[in-house]
Amino acid sequence: MKFGHRLLSEFNPQWGLPAYVSYIQLKRWVKRLDKPRELVKPPGDVEDAFEFLRNIEAELKKVLEFYEKHFGLLQDGFKAMLEITDAGKLQPAIEALYCDAKVLAEYCRLNREGFSNINKKFVKHSPGRTPTLELSAAIRERALSSAIASKGPEGVLEALTALFHTKVFPEKDLKDALEHLERKWTQDERSKHRIASLEQAAFFRTKASRKEHHYVLRVLTGTSNVLLAEEVCEVLKLSLEDARVGTFANGEIDIKLQNNVRGDDVFIVHTTCGTKTAPYELNKSVMELLLLIHTLRLASAKRITAVVPYLAYSRQDRKTQPRVPISCSAFAQMLLAMGMDRLVTVDLHCGQIQGFFGNTPVDNLAACKEFVKYLREKLPDMSNVCVVSPDAGGVERARILADAIHAQQVVTILKRRVQANVVDSMQIVGDVQGMVCIIIDDMIDTAGTLVKAANLLKEHGAEKVIACATHGILTDPACQRINQCDPLDEVIVTDSIPQVDHLQECAKLHVLTLAPLIAEAIHRIHSEYSLSEIFKIS
Repeated sequence: MKFGHRLLSEFNPQWGLPAYVSYIQLKRWVKRLDKPRELVKPPGDVEDAFEFLRNIEAELKKVLEFYEKHFGLLQDGFKAMLEITDAGKLQPAIEALYCDAKVLAEYCRLNREGFSNINKKFVKHSPGRTPTLELSAAIRERALSSAIASKGPEGVLEALTALFHTKVFPEKDLKDALEHLERKWTQDERSKHRIASLEQAAFFRTKASRKEHHYVLRVLTGTSNVLLAEEVCEVLKLSLEDARVGTFANGEIDIKLQNNVRGDDVFIVHTTCGTKTAPYELNKSVMELLLLIHTLRLASAKRITAVVPYLAYSRQDRKTQPRVPISCSAFAQMLLAMGMDRLVTVDLHCGQIQGFFGNTPVDNLAACKEFVKYLREKLPDMSNVCVVSPDAGGVERARILADAIHAQQVVTILKRRVQANVVDSMQIVGDVQGMVCIIIDDMIDTAGTLVKAANLLKEHGAEKVIACATHGILTDPACQRINQCDPLDEVIVTDSIPQVDHLQECAKLHVLTLAPLIAEAIHRIHSEYSLSEIFKIS
């Protein structure tokens, strides 16, 4: 079995794959050395010409820091064991120490082998430029792993004692404990299973217990937001899958996957939106998404995840009057009927929409973290900043942003609509006199509400007004309204919807990318990691 596959099946799930050498990424860098234009800097640059060496240095530093941390924990456990006087407690302590030491030795073995393989490939693709890939001059972990291989548990204690430069526990207790452990190690099959269970309890998986559950990661897209999909692939260091997505002469959608995806883990990065000149193209993008999922299901993809930054029809999530559809529910049923396994989206208009998808997992990512990074750079002083929710339903979103940037207060605007996209009256709940107001919402459509809110805040004494919205739909005449609204200083949106045309028309518009957020979500889902870290805002 190739090392990359072995690493995916042998890594310690408690520590996670990121703790190990990024073998697959480094291997891609090595192979790209055959294309020097992608890596080599112009002649005369004083820095190292190969970006690969920087990646190697970073990986070495990461592995060494992780090793030193856990080696220190092992050392602390050893010292704590020296203080145990009860022989009954000492024996299980030695067993636990043995398991921890073996896990760490296995970690060192895998990383050492990974760096060695990368070194061989580097020499092959770039002869004469061999980097130093040894983990350490002393290589303490080698003594540890060799002791385990040669003498079993007794060798571990001897190696640890020598490494820690400390006295062993009382001779009689040590002898009794080692004899007890040796009996369990060499006795009958039942005792061997006992040691095996200890190893498994310490998350050290033997070859017999491994399960292959990692598949090839592939990312493809339709035509609605190709730029975002390409940026996501760039972060993941992957190539966007080659797929033909077009139309026949009569307007029907034509789709063909150019590569085999059987048994692969496929992510479709595809937003559902129209264009500035053709808003009705939204329905075309919806049909593209449905047919892409259907095509992958027929092509026997192992898992199909739809990454839809902006979910169309999300505002039609309930019946607000008689004889109208719940369009969002109908769209969800279509996605499920096509065979989608999972949905990843960003800032749903209403969190309860997740219920439309039944037992299918829905990951509703938050763009708030991207806004927080930008606002902290733009407004270093938060002493006179307040966050404004344009309606009562967005108060929770405003509170999260206010807590993250340490804003002084949260203000709410109450509005009354007479019909869709038309606001009759608005009033402020809170004091904005002399404050920098940040309006936060999930989307901006025609910008009618936004402009009225900005004017209202300015009338009540706001010093400056900035708007943040995840989805910049900006249907005409939104850009014109924003440009003509003097109280509104800046509008910050993400690229969940393409903003190229809008940027040309609206000078106040600033676009943040969702590529790192989506790429991290894809990596975590593919690697079976928790998504909880994505939602944490530091």
